[in-house]
Amino acid sequence: MICFCFPALGGMSERTRDLLEAARAAGHAVVRNTESPHDRARGMLAAQGLATGADWLVWVDADQVAQLDQALALVATGERESADLVSGLYVCRHHAARGQLALNVTFPFSGPVKIGKGGETYPIIGCGFGFVATRTSLFRRIDAPVCEYGMAWFLPLIASGRHLGEDRSFCVRARLAGAVMKADTRVMVGHLGIHEYSVEEMVDSDNRNAMQEERAAPRS
Repeated sequence: MICFCFPALGGMSERTRDLLEAARAAGHAVVRNTESPHDRARGMLAAQGLATGADWLVWVDADQVAQLDQALALVATGERESADLVSGLYVCRHHAARGQLALNVTFPFSGPVKIGKGGETYPIIGCGFGFVATRTSLFRRIDAPVCEYGMAWFLPLIASGRHLGEDRSFCVRARLAGAVMKADTRVMVGHLGIHEYSVEEMVDSDNRNAMQEERAAPRS
């Protein structure tokens, strides 16, 4: 069973709403939070998702352009690879607006990765949560503080003097819990900003199957 989680403070794009409706029409559970900041919203949505009895939570931010089959592909990869977390690929729009390539995932190596139809599954050390599938069992393994709204799985951390976002903070806690985290580079989705940014747009067409990813953790 899959539950789709939509943190949508400030509203949801029409393209993201299409995915929500497609997931609901296909019989999947759907939970949504439109009132809380991301760390609280994600924590509350995770608790709601766990209460549905789902095996997987699929996280979709309000500015993502993705299809239902792409979300299901993340879950299928997680089952096949025995992973606890699987992320798709999207461009970080803050960098894309400046013409810079930065993806939502951070790999533990500096070599090239294959993307698109020739893509593969790679280990990651962290990711943004714009389009991610997580096993519900992972949440039960994470040692997280308790706050007024429940388990603070996404409470932002400070690491090496740097403030981490709620998604990267979750990944730190997941790694400490022994989570297996992967990126499926065949699953590429759009990210809405000034316009819809895509991975293909940011990668030279002659080099799409062997691109160099930045080591530094980007903003999601």
